[in-house]
Amino acid sequence: MAIPTEKKLIKELELLESDQHRIDCIRNDIDSKVLRYEDISFFKLSKLVGIDCDDPDSWGTRIYLAHKIDLGESDFLHPFAMNVSELEGFIPKTRFSELISDSSKILRNGRPGTDICLNHHERNIINEKYSTRDGFSDIVLLSSRLESSCGNHLEFTASIGDGGDIEDTFSPYDIHFGRSFNFDDWVVVE
Repeated sequence: MAIPTEKKLIKELELLESDQHRIDCIRNDIDSKVLRYEDISFFKLSKLVGIDCDDPDSWGTRIYLAHKIDLGESDFLHPFAMNVSELEGFIPKTRFSELISDSSKILRNGRPGTDICLNHHERNIINEKYSTRDGFSDIVLLSSRLESSCGNHLEFTASIGDGGDIEDTFSPYDIHFGRSFNFDDWVVVE
């Protein structure tokens, strides 16, 4: 038995009478683990269910992300002491007062290579606040979650970079196999 081409699989889905029928068919394909349509490209599959990749407004949600900066790897003389004020309201007041005092001493002495001692959580807060300080995003993560008739969902995600190009595309099949956008190097811009 010949393996159907992408063109034949697309035609098969196009013969269904609506986007909803195609959503149901793809959801059933994933749930049954047959995975008949898994090799259809992201762009063609998303179009078949009503997502216009050229129109960001046709997507369900968007998340603005900035590249996470690690101040510990920066060229600043005392990166965390200089930015300790970012912790105000995010850690206990006594700890914040202690860190303000320590950072003042370090900044006064000015010895290269010295900085305040922070725990992992505190470093993350400062890194994230610093990364989003200018309020601009580096990429936009678009996501559409389409509901099938049985209540399950199909999810499509893609990122749009500064140049407007669609990158990092993940179809429902990718997500089924555990592949999705890696947030490790990114922080949400409020």
